[in-house]
Amino acid sequence: MDDSIGTYFKPEGSDGIEFGLHYQWDVGPSWQPASVGDAYLADGVSHLARRVPSLADAALIRAWGAVDGFTPDGAPLIGPVSTVPGLFVATGASGTGYKIAPAVGRDVAYMVATGTVPPDIAAFGIDRFARGQSLATSDDYRRAPWRSEPPSTRLV
Repeated sequence: MDDSIGTYFKPEGSDGIEFGLHYQWDVGPSWQPASVGDAYLADGVSHLARRVPSLADAALIRAWGAVDGFTPDGAPLIGPVSTVPGLFVATGASGTGYKIAPAVGRDVAYMVATGTVPPDIAAFGIDRFARGQSLATSDDYRRAPWRSEPPSTRLV
């Protein structure tokens, strides 16, 4: 990851690299990802080539746009929805979601089966913002703001 400019790259298969670049902030619920145009691709390739010069002439296999979930404090929302009995959510983890999925899946299954929120995830409840309880503190690690990130989405 290169959080200074909001990019990532990782191995894909035995001979590929997936990389991501650009975020469009604060999109509405009906927003559909736009196609990835030549300008975005050229910008992405220039950033990737600066980090890994040997990839400057790599071939592009495919490109896509997608929605990613963020919360104001950067932590996921996990737990029951108090206004909709029987509805549980696990969202807003962004790139961290795939890393924490096994533990979150276990805890969500426990909640569904028992109706009880496990203590280890109680702080991630979806009502924490309404209660004024952010998980971000002044001691947290802070990434650099991304190029196009508006101030309202940055952790303080």
